[in-house]
Amino acid sequence: MPLKRFLIVMMIVFTFVNTIFSQTASEKKKELDKVKKENTASKKKASESEKKKKQAIASKKKVESELKKTQKKVSQLKNTESHLKKNLNLKKNLLNSTREELTQTASAGNNSLKLLLLDENRDKYLQCFEMYKYPLAVLVNNSSNKYNSLSLQKKTLENETNKTELAVKNIHFQGLVENKKAKNYLFQTSKLEKDIQKYEQERKSYLQKAQKLQKNAQALQALIKKLTPKPTEQKHYSYKFPGGQLSWPVKGKIIRQYGVQTHEKYNISTMNNGVDIAVNFGSSVKASADGEVVYADTFSGSGQMIIIDHKNGYHSVYGNNSQLNVSRGAHVKKGQAIAYSGNSSSTGEASVHFELRKNGKPVNPLGYLN
Repeated sequence: MPLKRFLIVMMIVFTFVNTIFSQTASEKKKELDKVKKENTASKKKASESEKKKKQAIASKKKVESELKKTQKKVSQLKNTESHLKKNLNLKKNLLNSTREELTQTASAGNNSLKLLLLDENRDKYLQCFEMYKYPLAVLVNNSSNKYNSLSLQKKTLENETNKTELAVKNIHFQGLVENKKAKNYLFQTSKLEKDIQKYEQERKSYLQKAQKLQKNAQALQALIKKLTPKPTEQKHYSYKFPGGQLSWPVKGKIIRQYGVQTHEKYNISTMNNGVDIAVNFGSSVKASADGEVVYADTFSGSGQMIIIDHKNGYHSVYGNNSQLNVSRGAHVKKGQAIAYSGNSSSTGEASVHFELRKNGKPVNPLGYLN
């Protein structure tokens, strides 16, 4: 029994520490719920990053396909441009040859006529001309036909050359457009590759966070199990917990209510597992119900503290005392003076911190006080 009682006291002391330094099992459960939500959110974000990564990979493949087509087209346009340029050079050379031949043909005809008219023996030529006028006519006609043919060839070559030059310009322009498209596809490919790496890093980061949160959740579950006391065995005692008929440990104004409290100046929220009652220094602190003192000693941050076991899983806690009138193991009656009030270590004001615990968990004492 002493060992069991000692363990109960230690459990109460441990949970009382939570009023100042840590959290209760209930708060740990809230923290666990928060961790689980964060874990779910991290997994969801990891899934979203994976989805974005797959979309980026699909887009990259599509862009790479378009890039390949464009590069092939650019290559074909270059080949076409090269072929057209060669063809253009051939046409230009042929055109120059035709122009030269045309000039020579015209010049030869003119020179023959000049010789005929200016020569000293032109009379003899004229007599011969009379004899050979028909053969000469044939020659002149042939020369004229050649000239006309060369002129037509020249004109045709000029048109073809102009068309080829225009085709070369168009092909060159198309090549510039396709080259620009290819550069854009290369830029998109590079950007998508960076996006893929970014999404993969995000995915890994979220998964690592999820794994860490999972470990935290497991640790919290173990801690909650450790903090949650087992229900005390139901035995017959000489006194019974009075339920909603507890008496006030002191008379005074409640300056801190049970539950989450927010500091007005610093906006910091803390959990108060009991109530704090303002009193004059040295006021008599009385037991709220019959029970056995299971802890009576100095407690860090709470001055001198008393814990009374009322059996059936209920304990009352009295903190911020300046002097204790009872010791551990003492059986006390409801309304019996057990201590004198002192100052709060956190505010410096004279007050009594009062808690009620059921199976180790804090409950609002105002629902039990009459």
